[in-house]
Parts: sequence; structure tokens; C-alpha cells
Amino acid sequence: DRSVFCDTPLPSAGPTRFINAGKWEIRKGHDILLQAFLRAFGPEDDVELVMLCDNPFLSPEETNEWVSYYKKSPLGDKIRIPMRLQTHKEVADLFATCHCGVFPSRGEGWNLEALELLSMGRHVIATPVTAHADYLTGENAILVPVGDKEKAYDNKWFFGQGNWHQLTDTTIEALANGMKTMHRLRKDGVMGLNEVGIQTAKELSWESAAQKICETLGVSYVL
Repeated sequence: DRSVFCDTPLPSAGPTRFINAGKWEIRKGHDILLQAFLRAFGPEDDVELVMLCDNPFLSPEETNEWVSYYKKSPLGDKIRIPMRLQTHKEVADLFATCHCGVFPSRGEGWNLEALELLSMGRHVIATPVTAHADYLTGENAILVPVGDKEKAYDNKWFFGQGNWHQLTDTTIEALANGMKTMHRLRKDGVMGLNEVGIQTAKELSWESAAQKICETLGVSYVL
């Protein structure tokens, strides 16, 4: 919805801010995202990682495990974990404070958050897997390599009933390098809006989808 997730200027003040949005889950690469962040940056770097990852299906103990994993890390003071937001407008307001989305997922059905960030002109670093491959390209995102497929197993949601992609050390290194590149562009003052990403989002707006459905059905589209 580009009336909510509209292109807005990148933040000029504060740290280079990376964000991941999506419920706490091994599938979404939350286990290796922290490793990449620690590999990319040190205490002296003016960066922040925002994890908008509340998962209402987890127990308080399971949620605390994820939060502790990030907050008790060597760069825990550079990691912010907001409470669950209630509206799309609140999510868009948070996205507006960020520069780049990071999504090292093993598999996705869609990942609307990545597209919403593109719609706002934000940069995206992601794995080119499953649904990501349908709208993320080398022109609108930094794509990091993945390994071969393996049985999907996290002892929570997946018990080998399907396959997902391995996230290897090469994935972690490429993700770290992508984040370092984004931070360097920001520091050098040459990071602009992701114009190609905005165009991608325009093509995948709800209105565009409705128009194409009507065209397929051979009926008139009336807004």
C-alpha cells in the first residue's frame, strides 16, 4: 500500500540503521543475521540493527531466548528490539528511520516487509530464494548467496516436511560485506533513495495487482 509505505527521504542524522522485520524464526535467518552484524561492525562503528520480530506464537521463554541472543552479544548496545507495532502506519514510521533492510531467509512465501521497504526507497540485502526471487533482483537489492537445499527443520514449525536453502559461511560473509557497503555509502554521503526499488513496488502495488486481475478476467477496472 503505497499510500502508507511511500518514498520518504533517508535519515540524515544518527547511525546507519539496518532493520529486519518478521517473526522470530530460524527460517528467516535470525540465527545468522547477528553473526553477520558482528562480523561487519565493531564498537566504534556508528550503526544500529533494529529487530522488529515479535512472534505471538512463541512462549515468553522462547521470545526471551531470541532477545537475549541479540542483546547479550558484543554489540548488544547497537541492537534495538521494539515492541510489536499495532498499525501499518507505525511500521512505516519505523521504516522511515532506517536505511536498509536485511533478510537472510532460508525460504519465504512472500516477505511483504522487504517490498514495503523498497516502496519507501530503502535498500535491501537478501537471499535470492523462493518468493524473494520473484521481485528482488541485482538492480533493486544486494543478493547474497545461499547453499544447497536441505530438509527444513527447526524443531518448532518444520520437521523435515519440506526443503529450504542452507545459509553458509559464504552467506554470512556476503551479508556482512553488504552491510559494510551500505554503511560506507552512508558515511561517504552518496547513499540515495533506492529508485529501482520504488519502481518495483509500484509495479507490485495492490492497485496494480487489481488491474492485472481485471485484465485477466476481461472486466473493467474501476477505482
